Amino acid sequence: MTTEWVEFYAFEEGLKLVHSLNIDNAIFKTDCSSLVNRFKKCKYDITIIGHRINEI
Repeated sequence: MTTEWVEFYAFEEGLKLVHSLNIDNAIFKTDCSSLVNRFKKCKYDITIIGHRINEI
C-alpha cells in the first residue's frame, strides 16, 4: 500500500466522521500533494484511486 492510498483512506474516514456528526462545513488539510492533485483533476483521472475519489 502506498502513502497516497493511506492518505486517501484517512481522508475517507474523516469524511465519514464529519457526515456522522452532521457537520455542514469542514476543512481538511493534507501534505500529500499527489492526492490533492488527484482531487483537483478527478474528472480526468482514470486510475483506480481516481475511481475511488469519484465514489466519495
